[in-house]
Amino acid sequence: MVKYNGSELGLTDNQGKVTIVPQFSYLPIEVDGFFQNPPERQVTLYAVDISMTLVHFDSAVFTQAVANSTQGSIEGTFPYGGKLLGANGGYGVLTLASPVQNAPWTFNSVYIKDHYTLPIGAERSLLEIIWTAVGYISDPWNNGAGAQGIVVYDN
Repeated sequence: MVKYNGSELGLTDNQGKVTIVPQFSYLPIEVDGFFQNPPERQVTLYAVDISMTLVHFDSAVFTQAVANSTQGSIEGTFPYGGKLLGANGGYGVLTLASPVQNAPWTFNSVYIKDHYTLPIGAERSLLEIIWTAVGYISDPWNNGAGAQGIVVYDN
């Protein structure tokens, strides 16, 4: 079962496969004045992509996820350009039920990444969707700690 903001979004397809891919980010830092050695790597923020195919999904919950991911745009309409996702609750909470020790995965700040695929079928429609989870905090200063310790997901 997949939930979005506490509401049941849907079930994964027959394979029940959900793929979680961490997206680490690094900045190169040159430590060799002659540039003969590989640079040091400074770790920066990271995100997580969550891909899945849903069947038997709730279209109202999905429509709300699209609206949140576009900062209030109704599905099929052009969104307001330049608006930050963190403003006015643009990020949602994605929860994945887990058959392993009944421990759900929770992604605290997710949005639909770039696009989704919804082929319309006569028997059933399978929604292929990729979410991105980030460690969002409304105050990036965070008392000097920056984003350190902000939860991207837990299990």
